[in-house]
Amino acid sequence: MTLDGTRQRENFTANIHRSRDLVISGLLGEETSRTHNGVGTADDTTTLQRSGFDPAGYVITAISEDRGVARQEARQQIGFYATTLTYDAILDLHGWEREKGEIRAAFRSFNLAGMAAAVSDEMLEQIAVAGTPAECREQLERYDGLLDHVLLYPPSVGVNPERVKENYRLIMQTFGMR
Repeated sequence: MTLDGTRQRENFTANIHRSRDLVISGLLGEETSRTHNGVGTADDTTTLQRSGFDPAGYVITAISEDRGVARQEARQQIGFYATTLTYDAILDLHGWEREKGEIRAAFRSFNLAGMAAAVSDEMLEQIAVAGTPAECREQLERYDGLLDHVLLYPPSVGVNPERVKENYRLIMQTFGMR
């Protein structure tokens, strides 16, 4: 599959050319969407049943005994990702156009707190695993039967390097890798 085109946003223009065998978008559910042009519209998206391949996915994973800290760190990472045009397909597919606009407006003034605040609870809960160790174990169960391989990684945007290391340790501890 090849994607060609031009994207414009305010004073920015990007010429896009990408060749891939398959682009997978969508976050939860038994079916996965194959998107040909990156916008996920019905006339150019086909639905594939989960067979014939071993799906894997990276999942933002923020763990802390302080649930609020973990959720804030995950929001910061999601907000950072949402600033790029690459994520338009996922954001638009899930109806997060309002959040996308607010995140990008905050990004233009380098307002990390504003970017994180614009990440809705729904976005956080669908994109990340974030909370106490017990909450994260429960949240990870939503990927059972959806992904064969879940690759957990901690948020790093706006997060102190020592806290990133702590999060790696908590990921290993929480999910049985000692």
